[in-house]
Amino acid sequence: MKNTLRIFCILLTLAMLTSALSGCGLFKRNAPGAEVTVTEAATPTPVAVQTPAPTPVSTPTPAPTPVPTPTPAPTPTPTPTPAPTPTPTPKPAVSNLPVITKSPTGETVQVGGSAWFVAKHENAIWAVWHFVSPDGTRDLSYGDVGGEFPGLKIIGGDQSTMQLQNIPSELNGWKVYCAFRNNMGSANTSSAQVTVTGGSVTQNSTTVTPTVTPAIAQSGTVVTVSDSALTREQAFQGVSNYCHKEYDWDPVENNPDLMDVTMGTETATECQVIFRSYTGSYTYFYVDKATGNTRMTQYVPSLNIEEDSGSFNIYNYLP
Repeated sequence: MKNTLRIFCILLTLAMLTSALSGCGLFKRNAPGAEVTVTEAATPTPVAVQTPAPTPVSTPTPAPTPVPTPTPAPTPTPTPTPAPTPTPTPKPAVSNLPVITKSPTGETVQVGGSAWFVAKHENAIWAVWHFVSPDGTRDLSYGDVGGEFPGLKIIGGDQSTMQLQNIPSELNGWKVYCAFRNNMGSANTSSAQVTVTGGSVTQNSTTVTPTVTPAIAQSGTVVTVSDSALTREQAFQGVSNYCHKEYDWDPVENNPDLMDVTMGTETATECQVIFRSYTGSYTYFYVDKATGNTRMTQYVPSLNIEEDSGSFNIYNYLP
């Protein structure tokens, strides 16, 4: 009985399996009694699955770093540059000893009058006038002689032309000479005697009471002239006005000692005035006291040349 039931179950299971397989087409039902053909199921063709290309991820562009706007610096207030202090032009050094080309000449002058002494040189840089006593025992520079003669006035004691004013009788018989120097050495001119005549002065005083009488004109002598003639002061003023108008003084603006106008000698008919240029040359003006006609000569020490340089009338340069 149990075996019959087991067979029945097996047959039932096969029937159900056959029915199921027939529905899938794996088995064909043949006619009763026909051979059952089992059809092998086809192997499915694998379908290639296309992998989608990866979407590119865009790299974000970094935003530019903002540049800060610079704050303008305040404009500084300019400090004015102080004007430089002018430096005096040094005198050039030379390589040769000074050479004397002209020594002063003796002068005869009235008490309280004036006299001029002129010396010329080559290669010198400095000049100093000296006074020698009549007996030759005392030699004083122009800076020291003032203590000996308080009323005496000296102009140009360190120049090649020296003027003495208010000459006292005590200066009679004294001699003067000029010492020229440079970096190589020195040279002295010959001495010239000062002769003082007439009148009297109070010792150690500037008070003068000269006795003035007309005199015969002699070279280098200071004499009185008529009121209608030019005075030495007018001659000097006229030549000074001429020089400041006709010559260029700009090169010596910061060192005016390089150019000057000084009195020279005086006679009964003529006054000499001397202009010294910064170039080292000298112009001598000879003023006719009666007419005012003025002739000029120019002297160049470096070349030892003196020549005429024209003429004019001094009255054209007087007020």
